[in-house]
Amino acid sequence: MRFGYKKHTITDEQGMILGLVTTKASVNEISNLEEVLESTDLPAGTRVSGDKGYQSEKNAKLLESKNLKNQILKKAKKNKALTKWELKFNKIIGQTRYKIERTFGSIKDGLMEE
Repeated sequence: MRFGYKKHTITDEQGMILGLVTTKASVNEISNLEEVLESTDLPAGTRVSGDKGYQSEKNAKLLESKNLKNQILKKAKKNKALTKWELKFNKIIGQTRYKIERTFGSIKDGLMEE
């Protein structure tokens, strides 16, 4: 049996890691955004993007209370597709997030080579 883990990170727009929280693999992203945000000191007005696993009303309120801009990808609700605006929003945010995802791709590639 093998136990897994997840790394939840805060990075700058270039992919430099600013904060990090490690959890069991079974921990859902939606439940630990506050802990991840507390791993670094983000100035008010900072844009916070993330995959749709972080999208919830609770997390939206958390970001608002910290004066952070919510740029977490939108996710469809049960029996309700994303609107045209939400699809466009996801596409725009995705154009920035690829830079961040490169960081983790290169880390994974380096681990695979060892």
